[in-house]
Amino acid sequence: MGVIKYTTQPEVTIGGMEIATTNKHTYDYTGIYHQTDASEKLYSSYMKLWDTEGNILFESPTITHMTGNDTIPDTATELFNIPFELEFGRIYKIRYFVTTVNDLYAVSPEYRITITNNGGVEFEAVTDLAVKV
Repeated sequence: MGVIKYTTQPEVTIGGMEIATTNKHTYDYTGIYHQTDASEKLYSSYMKLWDTEGNILFESPTITHMTGNDTIPDTATELFNIPFELEFGRIYKIRYFVTTVNDLYAVSPEYRITITNNGGVEFEAVTDLAVKV
């Protein structure tokens, strides 16, 4: 007979990212694992980036988490770096994947990122201006 462990669902996110928008590409991303069950510590994690056609462009090495570096109760973070330029104006997708010490597997929401030439802000040109004298 097996043993069943009940735990709360962890919150897995990427710091500074919003789900309902296209985020600005920053090269460095922080994966965040939050779990109120103290027995369900983060064991390992990795990050994945792909284009809109589904081609994986980057998959980080799996990082074994060092709990001694945790500074916020119930929260673990890992820093990931995308080591190359993205193509201007294209949309990419990024996710954070985690495994706990008890083999619970969880994934962040899918975030969209892009790179623009104006710091991530899109402007619309106005061309029908008229001057009245």
